[in-house]
Amino acid sequence: MRRLVSERPLFCVCSAASAAAFCCSFTNSRGAFSLCLMFVSAALFVLPLGFRRKPVALSALLMCAVMSLSFSLYYGAMYEPALGFAEKTVTAECTVIGEPAKSSAGTDCVDVRCTSVTQNGVTSPTRFNVRVYFSDMPALVPSSEFTATLAFFSAEDNDRFDKKAVHFKAYSTSAQITLDKNGRSFRYFCYRVRNAVKSRLLCKNPAVLAFLKGMLFGDTGQMSGVFKNKIAGIGMSHIMAVSGMHLLFAIMFTDFILLMLHVGYKPRCITAVVSAFLFTFISGFSVSCIRAGIMVILMYSGRLFNRESDTLTSLSLAAFLILVFSPYNIRCESFLLSASACLGIVLLSPVIRGLVKLRVKNGAFRFFLYSAVSIASMSLSANIACLPVFVIMFGRVNLLGVVSNILLIVPVQVMFYLGFALLIVSPLPAAAAAVDAVISWVYGYVERVVNFLYSLPYTTVNDGYFLFYPIFFTFAVLVAGVVLYRLRFKDRRVYPYILSFAAVCVLLFGVNVIVNRDSLRADFADVGQGSCTVFTKDEHAVIVDCGGSDRNELMRALKNSNTRRIELLALTHTDFDHISYLNYLVNNYEIERIVYPEFSDGEPVAAALLAARAGGTNVTALDDDAEFDVLGGAKLSAFVKLAYKSKLVDNTSALYKLDFHGSSIACTGDMNVHQEYVYLDYGDKLDCDILLVPHHGSGSSSLGYILDLYSADYAVISVGKDNKYGLPDSRALYRLEKHSKILRTDELSTVSFILNKKGYRLLNKL
Repeated sequence: MRRLVSERPLFCVCSAASAAAFCCSFTNSRGAFSLCLMFVSAALFVLPLGFRRKPVALSALLMCAVMSLSFSLYYGAMYEPALGFAEKTVTAECTVIGEPAKSSAGTDCVDVRCTSVTQNGVTSPTRFNVRVYFSDMPALVPSSEFTATLAFFSAEDNDRFDKKAVHFKAYSTSAQITLDKNGRSFRYFCYRVRNAVKSRLLCKNPAVLAFLKGMLFGDTGQMSGVFKNKIAGIGMSHIMAVSGMHLLFAIMFTDFILLMLHVGYKPRCITAVVSAFLFTFISGFSVSCIRAGIMVILMYSGRLFNRESDTLTSLSLAAFLILVFSPYNIRCESFLLSASACLGIVLLSPVIRGLVKLRVKNGAFRFFLYSAVSIASMSLSANIACLPVFVIMFGRVNLLGVVSNILLIVPVQVMFYLGFALLIVSPLPAAAAAVDAVISWVYGYVERVVNFLYSLPYTTVNDGYFLFYPIFFTFAVLVAGVVLYRLRFKDRRVYPYILSFAAVCVLLFGVNVIVNRDSLRADFADVGQGSCTVFTKDEHAVIVDCGGSDRNELMRALKNSNTRRIELLALTHTDFDHISYLNYLVNNYEIERIVYPEFSDGEPVAAALLAARAGGTNVTALDDDAEFDVLGGAKLSAFVKLAYKSKLVDNTSALYKLDFHGSSIACTGDMNVHQEYVYLDYGDKLDCDILLVPHHGSGSSSLGYILDLYSADYAVISVGKDNKYGLPDSRALYRLEKHSKILRTDELSTVSFILNKKGYRLLNKL
């Protein structure tokens, strides 16, 4: 500790302040911030030093107090006032701070800053950021001002910051523009510059153009959602989030060009500093670019004065500056992943490179091997350091991250350079065409590798597996052992630790395969007032209905099962609360088949089904009963034919029943008493173990005679909490209680079962 303080005092001070920010993020109590964190800092820095390093210790205490004050001001001025509007509808004056975009579900949204709020006739000034969703968004650009009626989401939906520093979410029921744009606004100036630069980027292949825009500017709006899912599925999502890696690529590119032109050392340093600022500006000031930009500016500024900067100190200072001005970033995954990856590269990469002894005489081959080892070591180091963030924040880890980076990081870097080259030569048609052809060829390689890696099964693990946390705790101990062993015994071999690491990965893969083998999971997703049932096995899914008011639970169900392909999407009917996320699924997943009853109104799903057909999905309108073999051993039966006898289009639904190893689940849509009556003719075919209750527990459904046929042990009611319809109806509950154990999503959230050869098992704790 004393040696560390002596060699890197600023690193210790800034690290203490960052640790204080981390502690602050777990509590909203402003009064105890400074005292508690000053005590923590004293325990870490003052007591071990015995006051021998008073300047460092006192500076650490001061920095912690400053960080605590920053959090106190943030929570008092922004967080707590905004939290008071949760689940309320207010009128707000808003200024647009981000570019309009589309959510994953296809809804228009934009990030705004609320400057005043009117509630119950009282107007009060305020200052907090909100992501506003629109059913019909007006023409907005950064700096636009408008007045809107905002219906804020619940507090549970506003419990996490995102990479754009937006914490609160609201839905606009009406909006009126008061100022089209502020031409003098810095945000509008950035918006115009970014658009001007992006407009110069031209490619013949739309997919290549979308990929380049995502990689160079972080604009992934035109990218295929399916391809983005695949990139994330192999652990390479960072190439689409403009980050410090991209800024480093830009600096290296600029420096290489100047070196070829024989430009002097100090002019290259000045150019690197300017390039770092310009790239951060063009990228939209993403937090990871700001972190890298600060580090680059410190490094090259030091070289201008013939002084070497310390990477660890630069990283800690960058983290402190970001957090003291924007304290919410301590809970932002972009910041945490960026800082963790940089820390891992600094600490672990030299250790890993030191394990490899290159004894090759051929200069070119040696250079190639050295480059490959450097890339592999940096990738492995970054992935190791980011593991705690993935485990704690996402509860899932991709085992292919290192392999993906080794195979793709060089082609991505080449595409990055070629993208800038395309911007430069765009006025020259012949040169632009040549560069475009090379980019398209490299993109073809990237696409093939992504598709191949994504097709490999069982490469992602999540916290649903019972050994998830123990295995990664063991892994952390092994990594710490490697570092400490190497630092203390530099000439000793650490191969036993490397072999242990390999054994942990093999064990994790084995656990993943064994846990998933021949088991099917059924999730009745808590999507609010709506219905969505997800059946998953071996990373494939069958979904019955996809509606509701909360997309997160649907996404969580798919991600928890590591779903890579949807074999069948079945719709009971086309009411909005049963199909609201159809666009999201069509745009983000490969779907083999979509089925829906022919008697349903096709207008609400026409556009989504057209897009699905264009993507190669088999779309079938059912006019008769049918059976589908799905998920490697399961059978989904569709009961449609008798529904025509009910002669009521409203609430008439298809009934789907899934059978797996003797256990069965029935999903009934919104069928009413008229349909239930005619469905009595199916007799024992409707017998099931688990029943998704019709029409969210409506009193006009679930009559006794049909419940006798179902004879289900469990009755699941998919219903929104405190919904305006008063569901589930007390009459339906009374009838259901006589036949089955009732499980409600408004009380238990997502209801999950496991089906296998032993039967079925409820996963929720009652």
